[in-house]
Amino acid sequence: MKVSEKREFVGEFYLPRNPGHKIPGTLKIGLNGEVRLETFGNFEPFPKNETQRYLSLINGEVTDVGRVALIDCCYRSESVPLGGSPKKAIIDARYALCNLYVAYENREEIKFDTLHFSVEHLRKWFNFAGTNSQQRSTKHGSDMKELLDIVGTTMTGDDRTEKFTINNIPQKSIIENLDDGIKLQFVLDANLFRSVDEVKITQNAFIKITSDRPRPLSYFTDLVGKTNTFLCLAIGEIVCIKDVVVPKDGQHPTVQIYYQSFVRAEKYQERNFSGALCQFQDIEENFPAIFNDWIKNYELTRPTYSLYLSCRMERVKSLEIAFLSLVQALENLHEAGRELYGWPKNNGLEGKLKKLIFTFEDLIPRDQVDVWNEITENAVGVRNYLTHYNKPEFKEKSENLSVIDALYRNLEAMIQLHFLKQIGFSNQKIASILKRAHWLSLGTALRWPYQGK
Repeated sequence: MKVSEKREFVGEFYLPRNPGHKIPGTLKIGLNGEVRLETFGNFEPFPKNETQRYLSLINGEVTDVGRVALIDCCYRSESVPLGGSPKKAIIDARYALCNLYVAYENREEIKFDTLHFSVEHLRKWFNFAGTNSQQRSTKHGSDMKELLDIVGTTMTGDDRTEKFTINNIPQKSIIENLDDGIKLQFVLDANLFRSVDEVKITQNAFIKITSDRPRPLSYFTDLVGKTNTFLCLAIGEIVCIKDVVVPKDGQHPTVQIYYQSFVRAEKYQERNFSGALCQFQDIEENFPAIFNDWIKNYELTRPTYSLYLSCRMERVKSLEIAFLSLVQALENLHEAGRELYGWPKNNGLEGKLKKLIFTFEDLIPRDQVDVWNEITENAVGVRNYLTHYNKPEFKEKSENLSVIDALYRNLEAMIQLHFLKQIGFSNQKIASILKRAHWLSLGTALRWPYQGK
């Protein structure tokens, strides 16, 4: 998940089985939701084996956010000054729950029936509008006071006043009923901020997960992760989750949740929305069936999309390794296709790649078929040279980053096209996507062949 800035909370922490033994410490939240506790003193003697290193729950009371719970904790290190105690320990946690209304006795008690979270570019993916504005210019005059009292009015240097009228358009929530008693609700929330000289309307799109019964936090975060992966592929870029909360309920305050999700950025940055691979309107009619199938088949395709998104997140620093990871992702995708579509078994990489590519044969212009065969041959040769060094004829191409980059981008298109196929797009509908997603144009074979320049 994405956090706008690092956060630190100072307080006292204790184990549920020994609430009287509280030790001071600092709870630290990283930019990617990493949760770390640094304590001055130990809850108990430093663990001597792996089993003892694990603590299922740590409770605490800290500044600014009140009562907290750290779930699935593990000792990382312990330091002892030369003079002896006090000892300092570093403990990592899977989750941090802040602003709790009760101290839990064990992690099994921590269950919820509702969770909210947001995702970058979610509003634009849904094409939520929410506001519109009108503008007109007026000379200074008898209506000067009236103009200065109007929301959004600004004065220009040419003795004119620009008058803005901003209208908030309430957006109807999109509610989708899924299997297993789960409901997804897509909401556009608008907030008005007003001061003496400023008025703001801010909008935030978020997803609300509602369950028909209380469930462990891990159930919700697992569903959030699957939704996040789906949106990364649909939007066509890495988008991070943020603002994960259990909403206010009666007398219970909003609970903020921090954890490190699989999809994350190296550093916090705002990204522009450059257009999606497919938008919600493209799948709106059959969304419940599409998303239920996505959840059902997630474990089949997880290796493929995890490898691919790792490359997109730049966790892989070398282009050669990114290429090898992508080839492995495509091999995994072929194996998933055997389960999803009944494809026959194929032991060779070349045969697997051709099956993946020529599934879209009617979308490939006839004059490009030989080009895609050449791409397949080179992808196999370069992969084999980089892993086994047993294809000396591909040595020159394997050492040329321009060749590897061209191969990578062509094979990346296969990942994206098969995602569209998996969520129910026919080749005819994919063809309409290709018209607007110019980077997926099979007719140009994506900067191939490389001319050796």
